[in-house]
Amino acid sequence: MCLDNVREDINLNYLYYNLLFSDFNKVISGSAQPQITRQGLEKVEISICPPTEQISIVSILKSIESLILARKKELKYLDELVKARFVEMFGNPVINDKAWAQKSLGEITSKIGSGATPKGGKEAYIEDGITLIRSTNVHNGWFEYKDLAHISNEQAGKLDNVVVEKSDVLLNITGASVARSCLVPVEILPARVNQHVCIIRCKDCIIPEFLNRVLIDDNYQKLLWGIAGSGATREAITKQQVENLQILIPPLELQIQYVDIVNQVNKSKFAPHPN
Repeated sequence: MCLDNVREDINLNYLYYNLLFSDFNKVISGSAQPQITRQGLEKVEISICPPTEQISIVSILKSIESLILARKKELKYLDELVKARFVEMFGNPVINDKAWAQKSLGEITSKIGSGATPKGGKEAYIEDGITLIRSTNVHNGWFEYKDLAHISNEQAGKLDNVVVEKSDVLLNITGASVARSCLVPVEILPARVNQHVCIIRCKDCIIPEFLNRVLIDDNYQKLLWGIAGSGATREAITKQQVENLQILIPPLELQIQYVDIVNQVNKSKFAPHPN
């Protein structure tokens, strides 16, 4: 939709930012195909200030946008640095081109298992209780706290076979987010997982942070997607397939060295920046 005949006292960039931060939910019409009509758009209220103030506001917002863009580029560079260091130290974890010792995931873990959704589905969730980790919470290398579900102690008791512990690795095993993996954050414990998320608990021969980095490596992600897509109905990785995954087992000192690098990079990500 094109906006024409804009008043001369309205700076176009100022209008753009106003619309960018406007709530259009009140003017969306249609249930089958939601849309914003011209009549609906005319109802959107715009805060008007003198032209000089508009120019000043636009200048500030553009500066903020530039800072955000620069920060995103910096974070992307740091992520690529971590990936490049992994390849440099350990090679491709799928073809094992550096000939590290390998073992199946089942051999190097003390627990692999997924849970279930409590009876009643979303209606069973409560505001405060035992955390229930769902696939929407698990992303590659990070945990999403938004919309974190909670269940009662009684419901959690029925999922005692999937009690999440500190340093557990989480792996999505079904659906569109299959293969995403991260470590469980300690602050959400005690917790359980539903049927879409698998708990992986490491033995002493492999560091959880290192295992997670193997699982989210670009080459390993392609392997996991291939396994998940081989099913007859939907994307899914079975427990047996998870147990059979071949994992690099470099010496612990090298695993620790790499995890230290990752931790240093993460500190750089969250370090306060000078104004």
